Amino acid sequence: MKYFALPNHRATSVAPVSLPPDPWPAMPEFPSKEAYRKWCADEKTDHVFFTTAEGLNPHNRCDVHDNPAHILHGFVADYDGDGIVFESLLERVNRLPERLRPQWVTETFSKKARVVWEFEEPVVLPPEPKNQQKFLRGLGKELGAHSLAPGLDEVSFSTTTVWELGRRWAKTTSPRLPRETILTTWFNTMKKLVSSGEGGGLATIPLDKVAAALEARYPGFKTRWTAEFTPGARGPLFWIADGIDRIGCMVTETGMRAFSSRSTKGLMTWADLLGVDFVKAHSSEALAEAAGESYYDSGSNEYYVPMGTAWHSHGKDNFLMRLKVAGISHRLKPGQSATDAEQVLVMIQETRRVGGAAPFLFNPDRVVEVNAIPMLNTAPQGKVMKPAEEADPAHWPWLYEFFNNVFDPELQDGNHPRDFFFAWLQRFWMSGLHSEPRLGQIPIIAGKASRGKSFLGVAIMRKIMGGASDACNYLLDGKGFNKELGASPIWNVDDSKSTATFNDHRRFSEMLKKHAASPELLFHPKYADAITIPWYGRIIITCNDDSDSLAIVPTLDGTILDKLHLFKCHPTWAAKFSSLNENNAMLDRELPHFLAWLKAWKPPIGVEDRRNPRYGVVSYHHPALVDSARDSSPDHRFVEILEAWRESMLALVGRDEKPEWHGTCTDLIKSINSDAALAPLMRSYAPVAVGRIMSKVACYYKPIVLVAKSKGLTRYTLDLSATM
Repeated sequence: MKYFALPNHRATSVAPVSLPPDPWPAMPEFPSKEAYRKWCADEKTDHVFFTTAEGLNPHNRCDVHDNPAHILHGFVADYDGDGIVFESLLERVNRLPERLRPQWVTETFSKKARVVWEFEEPVVLPPEPKNQQKFLRGLGKELGAHSLAPGLDEVSFSTTTVWELGRRWAKTTSPRLPRETILTTWFNTMKKLVSSGEGGGLATIPLDKVAAALEARYPGFKTRWTAEFTPGARGPLFWIADGIDRIGCMVTETGMRAFSSRSTKGLMTWADLLGVDFVKAHSSEALAEAAGESYYDSGSNEYYVPMGTAWHSHGKDNFLMRLKVAGISHRLKPGQSATDAEQVLVMIQETRRVGGAAPFLFNPDRVVEVNAIPMLNTAPQGKVMKPAEEADPAHWPWLYEFFNNVFDPELQDGNHPRDFFFAWLQRFWMSGLHSEPRLGQIPIIAGKASRGKSFLGVAIMRKIMGGASDACNYLLDGKGFNKELGASPIWNVDDSKSTATFNDHRRFSEMLKKHAASPELLFHPKYADAITIPWYGRIIITCNDDSDSLAIVPTLDGTILDKLHLFKCHPTWAAKFSSLNENNAMLDRELPHFLAWLKAWKPPIGVEDRRNPRYGVVSYHHPALVDSARDSSPDHRFVEILEAWRESMLALVGRDEKPEWHGTCTDLIKSINSDAALAPLMRSYAPVAVGRIMSKVACYYKPIVLVAKSKGLTRYTLDLSATM
C-alpha cells in the first residue's frame, strides 16, 4: 500500500515510503512534550511523518487550498484517551470481523495508540474538503473506530493530517480492508449528498442474489415459493415455519410486502430477512458490479467500458441504456433524489475519472499519468503472441525453411543478415511480451515480387506483435495522425505509394528519423485535444528492388543509417505459399514454437550493439541496397549535374597534374551556372538545398570532396580527376 512521508512538519515535499520502516529511525529523548513538538517542526529534523492521503500533486503534502487530497490509500484513527493498553487494544482488534479489521496497531510517542486500516483498493475522494471529512467520518462509523479505544481525536477525519511514525507497529491477523466495505461508506456518503444536490446514493440488490440467499437461509423457501422471484410475484410467508402455504406476501425491490397479520411487520426488508451485513455487503456490490471496470473521461464526457482486450466508449444516454439492460433502474423511487443508474454514473465519475484516453503500447497499467493528468490506457492488452513450450524446429518446419532462405546471404562483418533480423525481432518481441518498451531500428525489406517480403513484414509481424496498420497516409502524405495508428505496434509502408516530390521524400525521411529516435507521438483522435504519448512500435518498409520502388528508401545520410536495417531478399529463392486461410493456420501453428526458439537464441558476436543500448542491435546494410538507394534518391540528380560540371572543368584545366577546385557553395553554384548546358538544370535547386546536398555529398564521397570551415564559411575542395 502507498504511504507518503516527509522528514518534518515544515517540509512540503512527500515521497512514497514502505511502513513500518526497516531499519527503524533513531529518535532523541525529549524533556517535555513542547520539546517534542519543536523537534517535529524543525526543518533540520530527518524523521518519518506519514500520511495515507495523496494530493492532486502526489509529490507535495496535502493542504486545503493548493493541493487538496485526491486519493485515499488508508484510514488512520488516533486515540488520546487515558487507560489505553497496547496489548489489550491489539487483542480487541484481532477479534473484529475480518471485513472491519485494521491491519496495524501502533504506539505513539506519548504512549497512546493509533490504528491503521490499509485499503485493498484506493478510493477517489470527493473534491470538496467538507465532503472528504464527511466520508472519513462515515468510514470511522462503519469501521466502529469510536468503540476501539477512548479519546478518538478529531484530526483523524482530516486528509491534511500528518502522523509521526511512533514507537512501534504491531501487525494484526487481517488482510487489507475489502473494496466493498470502503465503497459502502462511499455510497452512503453520496446518498446524503444527493439530498443537497451534491452526490450519489445506493443501488438496490439484484433479486437473483436475494433469492439465492433466501434459499440458503430458509430451508422451505425453494419448495414453498413456486412463482418467479420478480417484483410483483406473490407467494406464502416462507420465513414463518407454520405450514401455511396460502399467498400472503408480494415481492418488491426493497423487501417482502406482507398481507397477512401473521407477519410481524408490513414490510419485511432484506435486512429483516437476511441481516444487516448481507444488505451492506450486497448493496455496494450491486453498484460496483453495475459500474464494472468502466471509466469516465472528463475531457470527452464519454464512459469507457472494457470488452475483451479493447475499450468501447459510450455517451451518457448509451451508457444508461446499458445499465438498464443490466437491471439497474433508471426510475426515480420514493424517497430518492437520484435513480440507481444515476448513482452508478456519479460513482464512476468520482472514483474512476480520467482526463482523457489514449493507447500506451506495452504498458500494463490501466491508468497512465501524462503531465500529471490521469489517462485511460486504451491499448489492447495481451495481444503479443506468447511462446510455446517446445522450441524444436521440427515444430516450425515451414518457417524454418523460410527464415533460412528469405534473405540474400550478403554477410556483414562475417554475420548473416538473418541474425541481424532475429536480434532485432527478439528485442522488439520480448519488450512487448514483458511490457518493457524499448526503441529499435526501422527494417526495410527489398526484393523481387513473390519472395516473401510482405509476408514477413506484414503477416508474420502482425501475428507476433498483435496488430499492424498501414501508415502510408501519415508518413508519406503527411496527413493527420489517426487513432488506429496510435494503438498499432507496427506501421507498414510499402512501395505501392512512393514519394512524389523532393519535399515529400525529405519529409518522409525526417518522419522516419523522428519516430526511430524518439518514442514521442502526437496523438489526436477526432473530437479530442491532441496530446503527446509514447509510441514504442516499429515501422516496417517493404518494396521491390527496382529503381522506381527503391525511391521510397529515405535519403541515406549519416543521421539515419544507424536507424535503419536494409535487408534484401534472396534473388532466386521463392517461398511456397498456400491459400490465405492455410497460411494463416500455419502461422498460428508454428509461430509460438519459433518464438520459443527465439527466446532462447543468443545473437552472435558482432550483431549485438553493446556500445549503443539505444537500439541494442548493429544496423545491417546490404551494400547493393545502399548503392541503389543513393542512386534513386533526389539528391543523386544533383550529383549527376556535379559530375557533368566536373568533366567540363577537367577539360578546361587539363589532366596532367592533380586538378582541384576550391570554393564556397555560392562559388560552386556560380561556376555550374556559367556552363550554358547545365544552367537550366540548376533552376530547381535553391542555394539552401545545394548547401544541404553538398554536406551529404561530402559524407558519401570522401576524399573526393573535402570540407573545411573557417570564419563562419564552409569551403569545399573537389578532386576534379576522380569520378564520383
